[in-house]
Amino acid sequence: MSDPVPVLWDVLEEHLDEAEYLFEAFDRALGAPDYNLPELAAGLESRLLAHVDGLVIGGPPVVDRLLAPTWSDEKAPRARVTVAAWVGLNLAALDPWWAGFVAASPEGARAMARALTLGDPQGLLARLPEAVGPNLAAAVWALVDRAEVQDELLPTLLRRLEPEVHAAALSLARFSSERVSSGYWERALNTPPGPIRAAGAELALVFGRLEALEVARQEPTLAGLLLQLGDRPSWDRVETLLADPIHGPSLWLSIGCAGWAAGAEVAVSQLEQADHHRVAAEAFQRITGIDWAAEGALLPPAPEAELPSLAEDLPYAALLPNVEDDLPRVDPERVRAWWKDHRGQFEPGVRYHLGRPLGDQEMQVALQSGPLRPRHLWARELLVRSHGQLAIPSSALSAAQRSALQRWPKRLELSAPYSGRR
Repeated sequence: MSDPVPVLWDVLEEHLDEAEYLFEAFDRALGAPDYNLPELAAGLESRLLAHVDGLVIGGPPVVDRLLAPTWSDEKAPRARVTVAAWVGLNLAALDPWWAGFVAASPEGARAMARALTLGDPQGLLARLPEAVGPNLAAAVWALVDRAEVQDELLPTLLRRLEPEVHAAALSLARFSSERVSSGYWERALNTPPGPIRAAGAELALVFGRLEALEVARQEPTLAGLLLQLGDRPSWDRVETLLADPIHGPSLWLSIGCAGWAAGAEVAVSQLEQADHHRVAAEAFQRITGIDWAAEGALLPPAPEAELPSLAEDLPYAALLPNVEDDLPRVDPERVRAWWKDHRGQFEPGVRYHLGRPLGDQEMQVALQSGPLRPRHLWARELLVRSHGQLAIPSSALSAAQRSALQRWPKRLELSAPYSGRR
């Protein structure tokens, strides 16, 4: 009988180091303007999966020596914890995985739960109701990111009283039938403003319930979705919504995804605002397709800030690049002149993407091969417009996303304002 092959721990630790780095890069690329899905799959994701497979080859000994110590270490980087939890799922190390998850801090639980979107969670679904509070909510949000039906688990989650869990469960119900969540969204609409009411209103919109529109208009977190859906009352107060210091800045991506000419008008009017300049320019370009370089509208990059001294104890996140800082700066005067000359080409009531009408086929192409940055918001809108038929797991691996796109409905009306079921 031959001796067992020795475990090369230095090699496995290098796999974990590399997987940590690549996962963080992969996660950021999911919202980046310079990656599309094929590029992500062939590059960062392919390399990441190779290192995850390298850890899996180490077998059960890896759990005790590398994985469990990582997800039990509250000081470990979140990306490292996610990779360790992902490998643990792939090795079916469910008992130690679950023990680590229920004992983790809320932040550690969120990092472990991210693995439920990437790996197979089936062995853990029955255990989820044993968790409580923020940890359970983190797991449910990871299932939301999977965009899969969870009809057996959902009724139990919807009965939970913890507010953060109930809001997550209402969001998960978007992927099930209205029969499963009957009564829950109606009650949610009558709760005070906040996550539960917002989740209930969004769920009702997926089911085509027009009575949820007025409540949705009162929830700041749904403003971007309503702008994409062409909701006229929301567009009538778009500048007021943008002035909200908490929720306003995030609306620019939705304005660009919406593609309405009214959004281009707003973007031009806000280019002088330093806080909004880059994202307003991005929204304008996504709608109109203007070529900044060809129009001579690009401004030179701003001087780079000095690097902090090594003595400064900055959080790791502060050292990472900000996607919006990489967006171009443009000359507002040249943009206004271009818009004055081209405004007549953009008709009211038509959505545009890069200067062309945005229809069913154009959206499919954009999702299959366009930049990843608007993907999360389009996925959210498409779930509503398709009444739950088209669920794209925009935070999952590329194979899961491609599989979802193959289920595109035969006809999907994208330019008509939301009007519920017909």
